[in-house]
Amino acid sequence: MPGWDIVKISLFQTITYLLGALSLGLTGSLLLPHYLSSTVQKPQAIRWVSLICATALLVYLGAVFFWRKPILIKGFELFLPSPGMAFWQTLVSSIDVVLSSLVLWVLLLGKVDIGFGAFLVVFVVAQVVGVISQVPGGIGVFESAFLWLMSDIEV
Repeated sequence: MPGWDIVKISLFQTITYLLGALSLGLTGSLLLPHYLSSTVQKPQAIRWVSLICATALLVYLGAVFFWRKPILIKGFELFLPSPGMAFWQTLVSSIDVVLSSLVLWVLLLGKVDIGFGAFLVVFVVAQVVGVISQVPGGIGVFESAFLWLMSDIEV
């Protein structure tokens, strides 16, 4: 398989993951204040997560709907997916993120007393913070954000 095809596949997978994580991150950051205790109603960091997620999604969807020319990189052409494909990318990736959060929630059953809805919101927001941080693999960022958000959840 040519190297350029591998790059295209990797880029498609990365964008697919980001679409799901950013969509759920936006939803989660908008819902998170509902789950937080009264001492931390709307932390500034959560507003930034919402803004970054919304901006990234709008830029991508704007490009998918309005940019029809191929993107040229060193003589290679990249085409943006159709709006229908972007929808499926977002849906499949969102399901993937929900299922991965379900695995962690099941493993923590009995250790934390939290409903899956609240857990999903915290998981997704922490995961998006890890991605936004640009730390390789989000090492330590996801865990720190997850623990910080879990400490304020009313159970």
